[in-house]
Formats: sequence, C-alpha cells, structure tokens
Amino acid sequence: MNNKHSIYSSVLTIQKCAFTLAETLIVIGIIGVVAALTLPNLNSSTDDKEKVVKLVKIYTNLNDAFGRAVAVYGSIDTWHISDSSEISVYSSRFGSRLADFLKISKNCGIKANENCFYSSGAKFSNGTASGIKKDSDTNYYKFILSDGVSVGFERYLECYNDFIDDEAVCGWVYIDISGPNKGKHMCGYDVFDFYITENGFVPIGIEKDVYGDTKDKLLGNCFKTGIHCGGWVIKNLNMDYLKAKNGACNSGSVNLSWSNTTCK
Repeated sequence: MNNKHSIYSSVLTIQKCAFTLAETLIVIGIIGVVAALTLPNLNSSTDDKEKVVKLVKIYTNLNDAFGRAVAVYGSIDTWHISDSSEISVYSSRFGSRLADFLKISKNCGIKANENCFYSSGAKFSNGTASGIKKDSDTNYYKFILSDGVSVGFERYLECYNDFIDDEAVCGWVYIDISGPNKGKHMCGYDVFDFYITENGFVPIGIEKDVYGDTKDKLLGNCFKTGIHCGGWVIKNLNMDYLKAKNGACNSGSVNLSWSNTTCK
C-alpha cells in the first residue's frame, strides 16, 4: 500500500512539474520573436564581414598582380604607346598587362556593353542614381575575375600629385564585388574605387587622401552617399557606416570618424 501511494505521489509530482501545451507554445513564441529580432542583424553582420573579406582579397590580389607586371614589363610609365594620346589606349595597355597575372573568367577589354559591369550603373547608398556606368565606358578596360568580381581600369595620360599627399595618382579602378548580375550595385555596399599610383593601388578615401578634401568630409562622401568608402573598409575592416545614418550610429552615442571607427 505504501509503495502504491509513493508511486501515485511521484506521478502527481511529475505532472505538476511538466509544462502544459499552452505554456510550451508561449515559450516557443517568445523564442521565435527573439530570433526574428536578432537573426536579421546577425545575417547582416555576417554579410558585411564577407564583403570586407572579398574587398581586401581583391585589393591584395591587384597589388600582387601590379608587382608582378612591373617586374616583367618595367615601371608603368613605360607601358604606354608613346605616340598615342588616347586614354582608351593607355587603359587597354595597363589593364591587359594586369590581366596576365590575374584569374579572369571574362575579358571585355574597352568594348562597351559587354556585361562586365551592371548595365544600369551603380547607385548611391541613398538609392539615387550615381551616373557611374562603367559597362558602357570605352575609356575603361574591364573584366570579371574568376570569383565573379567586376574590375575596370582607367589609366590617365599622365600622373598627378594633387590626389594623395605623398604619391602620384595615374588612374582609377572601379570594382563591383557582386559582379554584373548580382548584388545591389551600390556605392559603399558592393561598389568601391581605388587609385592607380606609380607604386600600386591605394583605396580612395584613406586619411591622407586630399582629393575633394576627403579626409575632413567623410560625412559628404562615404557616410552620406557611399562613394569613396574603400579606404574606410581596408583600414578599419568594417562597414559600420551602413549601420549609421550620416555617420551617427543607431545607438546615438557614437559618431563615426577616423578616431571612432566602429559602432560597437
């Protein structure tokens, strides 16, 4: 009799400790709400990190190809055709020699509308059209790398000393890390630009970049429209400006700057 009473008491205890179906559903609902609030942020953070890694990779690979090309062909001021005054010729010679040392899936050269870049052009980060349409620009030598990144080179007829404090700039590079058929094609999100210098590639928007007073006008460039964000990404290894409005982080306690480089 005592054993039966003991077993019955144990069953009652288990029943009292167990969750009801309603309680279980409430817990599951709460977990779902929390997940819905946190997962998009986690996905966004992961996506940003992937883009940072991809941009750093192409930056490294371009500079490696530049070094190899110089070792084979000599300094870039000897690459151009001396009797030519066409930017397209300079760009073609520069791009084709870099292409020798890169893995390329499609080479559009200086031809227009060959689908090496998104045909409708890039947008500013505020969603408005930027006017940057490299696919139709015959002054740019264009190709797609094996990992799907679009790259376009414009080589100037000469180098200029009024872009970076201590280095001559000889042209521009436009990059869409999403390629022509994927992504947002948006400045600062998947579209970036570098300078071509006599010594390699430099991301536009670094601290010593004096073109358009970039150093003191992050708000008017990267933070506001997404242009010239490459310097920020390469140096700080983040894209926190995408989480901020005009440089102000969502928390309201941090304004991004060269001294405050993250919203965390």
